Amino acid sequence: MSKLVLGFHEGEGTGKELISGAYSIASVLKQKYPEIELIKVPLLYKGYLKLDPFAKKVFDKIKKEKGAVISGAISGDNTYNLRSRYKFSYKLVEVKPFSSLKEISPLKPDLRQKIDWLIIRHNKGIFTVAKEKWIVKNKKVEWATEYDLSELKDLAKIAFQYAQKRKKRLSLTVKSKQRSKVIAIWENAFFQVAKEYPDVELTILNPDYAGADCFRHPEKYDVFFMPDIIGDTLADIYVALLNGNRNFDGSGNFSLNGFSYYNTLHGAGKDIAGKNLANPSGTISNLSLIFKYSFNREDIYSTLRNTLDKTLSKYSTAEIASERKITLGTKEFFEKYIESLKKDV
Repeated sequence: MSKLVLGFHEGEGTGKELISGAYSIASVLKQKYPEIELIKVPLLYKGYLKLDPFAKKVFDKIKKEKGAVISGAISGDNTYNLRSRYKFSYKLVEVKPFSSLKEISPLKPDLRQKIDWLIIRHNKGIFTVAKEKWIVKNKKVEWATEYDLSELKDLAKIAFQYAQKRKKRLSLTVKSKQRSKVIAIWENAFFQVAKEYPDVELTILNPDYAGADCFRHPEKYDVFFMPDIIGDTLADIYVALLNGNRNFDGSGNFSLNGFSYYNTLHGAGKDIAGKNLANPSGTISNLSLIFKYSFNREDIYSTLRNTLDKTLSKYSTAEIASERKITLGTKEFFEKYIESLKKDV
């Protein structure tokens, strides 16, 4: 049986508390699934874009094993540097409801239950800090972006493959009426690849329409492929509307060689770090996503996610305090989750 190599990186802010809890959860799993290998990764960045050599060595080991790293949040510039260094060319965000969170979602319960989407976001695409080049000349600014057409086609194939495994519907979500020459490159790449997947329905979706029609007819949509800034914006909005808060979902960054890196949608929470206030739900969601999308272990994914749903039905954290639920600190929430998980596995 092949190893499932999983690294734990604290990141910044509340990451120390959250990743410590994730490590405890994974340790419970390892008792039943000995193929899981756990590695603690030292802080990769010390200060502004200063890469720690030993931490990089550990990262590279996990990369060689085609493993995954789960991390607390890190600052924006460090994130872009990490993406570029390890060629994390796309990101996945799973958008689906936790039944126990219906009371804090602004959406109607029957609408929420119809939503089960997968957003694939291009990390190097249109309007991203990672690949932009700004040139100032005579008080004027020129903007240039590089595109690797072969990589864009590879990512299109990945998007079609995900769609093929699901409901066979793929929406390329781009602002097609603007920057027509750039968008034409994207559309041409996807239409060329579409010929290899005749069973998948490909549609071109404007992001403004996607932001509205998806919540009128959620059953029409399934897998989205989006440029960086569009995916960054819509994924946060979708998750916040669906579960009432960005703190309940994670995301995974993927390279084409099998290495992946997961961090939550929410920020580092430096103002509450060490105060036992952080919500562990996004980190636990991330851990479950790793087993589904990096390790192809739907069984472990389902167990972790279902246990989280059950825990959230009884307990809340400070920012989602409820009269119907017991409010817990970070440490206590992890303890209740692990108590339930031991029964579930």
